[in-house]
Amino acid sequence: QLALYKDHPAFYGVMLADEPSYHSAYCYGEIYKSIKRVMPECYVQYNLCPMEQDTAAIERIYTGVANDDATSAQIETAYRSYVVKFLDALGTDYIQYDDYPFKSATDGMWFWEKTTPYVDPTSLRNIQLIAELAKERGLDVKVVTQSCIMKKGTDGNVLIRQITEDDARWLNNYLMGFGVKQINYFTYWPKFANSTSGEYFEGNGSFINRDGTTTDLYDFMKTIMANNTAFAPTISHFDYNASKVVSNSYKYSDDHIVWGTMTNDSFKFVNSVTTSTDATLVTELYDKDNYNYMYMVMNTIDPYEKNTNGKDTSQTITVTFDGTFDMVYVYDQTGARTSVQLTNNTYTVTLTAGQAVYL
Repeated sequence: QLALYKDHPAFYGVMLADEPSYHSAYCYGEIYKSIKRVMPECYVQYNLCPMEQDTAAIERIYTGVANDDATSAQIETAYRSYVVKFLDALGTDYIQYDDYPFKSATDGMWFWEKTTPYVDPTSLRNIQLIAELAKERGLDVKVVTQSCIMKKGTDGNVLIRQITEDDARWLNNYLMGFGVKQINYFTYWPKFANSTSGEYFEGNGSFINRDGTTTDLYDFMKTIMANNTAFAPTISHFDYNASKVVSNSYKYSDDHIVWGTMTNDSFKFVNSVTTSTDATLVTELYDKDNYNYMYMVMNTIDPYEKNTNGKDTSQTITVTFDGTFDMVYVYDQTGARTSVQLTNNTYTVTLTAGQAVYL
């Protein structure tokens, strides 16, 4: 099969699997090894399932053993065993999974129904768990994340909401903050035959439409990709080391913050982080070649609250270092760098929903 394509100048790689269940691991492992025997340089993409709050996923996807009363910790254990099963079978040097945090739910009935956007409660713990596993095994993390709207049926519920530029920044920051090395965007133009019972993709909801016209999403993603290119020479050297969430009060809907057992790791050079109103994600990244540490500080509030409900989603965050340093480099999400003199070992910044700085 590879002989048909491998010498073509546009050939990039093979899509091995999309959200396979646990019982496919051995077969996919054999196919992966066969591809690498024939063409060692071939890129093989595989997208494991994300972690689901639904306990039925334990039997259907993760382990084959039912546990209808599973706690969040038990779901995490089952999910971890699922990921490990594929890693052991494939022998890849990276973990890759699907990650679609921005969801929507329909509340009420009949004409009282309304669509309520939210951040998936498992998303933050999911990337943290994957990053920890990658650190343990010395692997890279690659993620397929969302860009297009997906509905169930032409007039049905919105399952995955359309992202805004602020949403895309939110996604970008939280993935890079956990050391993700490759970000792929799941994006669809309308299919020739959309499913009226399953996935339904609308026009103007993706990077490009069927007729070749581009969208607002295409335009702002070009800017974000340019920012990533500028930041890549710096951020790509850093791997995930530790993370924790610092909370004050949950002013908005922050179910994605309190899922499971958000690890409260101690950091190498940060003594404390305080936040004014809500919850802040802090991750520690390490460049082992140059012995440098970096800290991502991110406002994790859903940008929907700012853009649609008009709420003040800004947070003032103070990071206190241990006294080793009197100056830090501050990178923003455009890749721009400034040097900042610390006062009393502290750095203070105000961020709106989805924004982050890298220290």
